[in-house]
Amino acid sequence: MSIVSQRRPAIPAFNNLVLSGLFALLSLGCYFVVPLYLPESPVWILLPVLLAAGTTTLWALIHEAVHGLLVPTSRHNRLLGRGLAILWGSQFRMLRFGHLRHHRLTRDGLEHTEAYDPEQQNVWLARLRHYGYLLGGLYVLELVSCIGVWTPRAWLERLSRRSLAGELAALPNLQRTVDSQLLSTRGLWELRLDGLAVTALLATSFWMYGEFWPLLVLLLYARGLMVSMVDNSFHYGTPEDNSKEAFNFSLPRWLERLILNFNNHRVHHRHPNLPWIALTQRFRTEGEYAEVSFHRGVLRQLRGPIPRHPSPYRKYKRYL
Repeated sequence: MSIVSQRRPAIPAFNNLVLSGLFALLSLGCYFVVPLYLPESPVWILLPVLLAAGTTTLWALIHEAVHGLLVPTSRHNRLLGRGLAILWGSQFRMLRFGHLRHHRLTRDGLEHTEAYDPEQQNVWLARLRHYGYLLGGLYVLELVSCIGVWTPRAWLERLSRRSLAGELAALPNLQRTVDSQLLSTRGLWELRLDGLAVTALLATSFWMYGEFWPLLVLLLYARGLMVSMVDNSFHYGTPEDNSKEAFNFSLPRWLERLILNFNNHRVHHRHPNLPWIALTQRFRTEGEYAEVSFHRGVLRQLRGPIPRHPSPYRKYKRYL
């Protein structure tokens, strides 16, 4: 294999910057401009509708920054990622840690959100957890974390050790990673400052919307519903204990590009260092295929939680 063929494809920095700028303007417009002009013309309601419809694209841009693929320089990549994350409603450092952990432990206990053990868990509690996460719970957790990081460090350390207790056997260095990336002095203050920025942004926006505040709630819930539904859809029903297993979903080509090829999810898990623009080519050269359409892949999660099977070789096609 030639050296050229081994080289990572170039990051489409110009495309990413244009899209990031458009979503930054759209987000700021929805937060601060719409409430000023909405009383005069209801047509301004189209701006929040447009931002809600672009939820997957905005998350895909943050996702590129998480992998260091938004712009070539790491410093600017991180700054731009932090800015987009604040407009999204969360802290970039938290999103980055959670997503990179997801790549290492895709089907562990915390990530395998749809699975439950029928011998140890009540099916109704499993359903409550599954649908709560699916119908917006994931985004609510991201919003709550912006305030939660202001609790004393000792409380956060106890909480992290309790929540990660079941994973330390598989990843003994995970707690050390949490302590260095999230609970260190620098990490915690970055989380707190970004959380403060999110809180101030949303509080100011709610104040400006005044009697129209339900519109902002609907915008945030639409975003939360979309990201919570899409987040685990590529892994719903896949075999456990396989960090590279995921589904590809089919979409018309123009929609694929609109969401930065995020639907080619198995390709991304197998090649997480590839920029989004290279995923389609890798999809073709590796003979990949899409198991199901995007909308069906997302909606099939409404079937509910899946009981864990005693065999590690259980079939999972039936969950498509």
